[in-house]
Amino acid sequence: MSTIIISSFVLVASIIALLLFFVLKNDNTQAKQNLIIEAEDISIFVGDRYDNFYAISDEEANVDFIYEDNGIIKIENNSIIALNRGSVKITIQASTENEFSTKTINVFVYGKDYYFEIVDIVGGYYFDNTLFVTNNNCQFQVILYDYLGSQINNQFFNYFITNGEINYDMAFMILVKEDCEITIIYPNINFEIHIIVKT
Repeated sequence: MSTIIISSFVLVASIIALLLFFVLKNDNTQAKQNLIIEAEDISIFVGDRYDNFYAISDEEANVDFIYEDNGIIKIENNSIIALNRGSVKITIQASTENEFSTKTINVFVYGKDYYFEIVDIVGGYYFDNTLFVTNNNCQFQVILYDYLGSQINNQFFNYFITNGEINYDMAFMILVKEDCEITIIYPNINFEIHIIVKT
């Protein structure tokens, strides 16, 4: 009889030990957290800095950044520094001894205004917001860019010149004999271009 009681006691103790083992094992599994990267798309202006742009669930994880080095941004001490207009994708990679995780975000770098270029110049050259005319007749193109640095096409504009003649037919054409100024107005976006002309 005592053998049956001892055997029953050992059996109950074994079952309790087994249950405790599985319960504690499940608790440990739940306590172990997956490697999580938290980060969102970012909009920033040229010249600004965006600090602490990501968070990782394990502070001891190794972190690497993969992005195209195209002069739009640079990453320095866990901060994004905006260098030029445009957009770039950043892939954040985090790793520990047992886990690896990635997250990709978009960074949009904006200028604080529209801007323009003077190109395809015939009969002169452009430098420091001044069009230097080497012939009486000069022809040039104006390319307008938005806040992100993308070219704006088919934008309505008005134009005039203080002295001389100006026409537009696929390109600006001016006939000048003395220094003057050209004004191009884009009323839909409330933007004006003023070009000094030197003969």
